[in-house]
Amino acid sequence: MGFGALFFGFNGRIGRRPYWLGHIGIFIVAIAAIAILAVAVGDRFQAIAPGDEITIFALPAGALVFVLAVEVILTIASLALTVKRLHDRNRTGWLALVFYVPSWLHNILAESPPFGPAFWLTSVVAAVASLAALWFLIELGFFRGTRGPNRFGEDPVGI
Repeated sequence: MGFGALFFGFNGRIGRRPYWLGHIGIFIVAIAAIAILAVAVGDRFQAIAPGDEITIFALPAGALVFVLAVEVILTIASLALTVKRLHDRNRTGWLALVFYVPSWLHNILAESPPFGPAFWLTSVVAAVASLAALWFLIELGFFRGTRGPNRFGEDPVGI
């Protein structure tokens, strides 16, 4: 499977090794993007007083576009890896939403004030997202895929 199909295709199957290596690669790209961003806008944050909260919205417009582009690309790549790994376990790729939707919702809600009903909703969503992450870690990271061909293609281990 080629680079483009691995990170941006949603068809077929991948084993544990490409799944783990792909996510390690995504992590490395994310760290590189953070380093580039820190170098590009580092001087802007020297004027912020100690104790002030730094959010993504404090970034210049160009940096926001960079962050958004990197986030979208890496999310699509991670989702593609996850879907193909689910396929290897003979599960529908739509199950990826069990992990991604609570995580995205938690990230959105985490920006709300830390009190009131939003706090409790954020806590519940965080618990659901954590349980989903644990299930995905075990299911996709450690269990072998279906032996032989399944409805999503040939066994990647046997190829």
